[in-house]
Amino acid sequence: MAAVAGPGAPEASVQKAVAQRVVALIGYTRWPAAPDPYRVCIVGDARHATLLHAQDGEAHGYRFAVRTFAEAAAPTADCDVLYLGAMARPVREAILARWAGKPVLTIGEDEECAGALMFCLAVRGDGLSMRANLDSIARAGVKVNANVLNLFGRRKSPE
Repeated sequence: MAAVAGPGAPEASVQKAVAQRVVALIGYTRWPAAPDPYRVCIVGDARHATLLHAQDGEAHGYRFAVRTFAEAAAPTADCDVLYLGAMARPVREAILARWAGKPVLTIGEDEECAGALMFCLAVRGDGLSMRANLDSIARAGVKVNANVLNLFGRRKSPE
């Protein structure tokens, strides 16, 4: 694998990791009716989601339609994946409340992973970490394969 160089190298690395994780999460998720294309809706200040736009069309064996919305114009339909950028928690929760019970995979840039997001991405330095909200996953209108936990890496048990 080639290393990314230059002044934007850490951010480019994070952008690539975000795109890879989102595509992987889609691969572990099953909708009541298989989307074709997967409608990816990016909402708000999604600083690390730029490369998701590169997925528009066909990539990784899937077809994607990627659209971006301002927080105030957040969609209430026609999304299979809802990617929320950094935003105030009450705004994020209001957007997610409109999607409750609908078949949508929710991913957000949120270090705390509090609230109704299914998966949270947090950037620390030039690294990316991911957390799962098991309560939100259990209540979702989509099914997520338990093997998704392999994306999180393994922790050593305490000795």
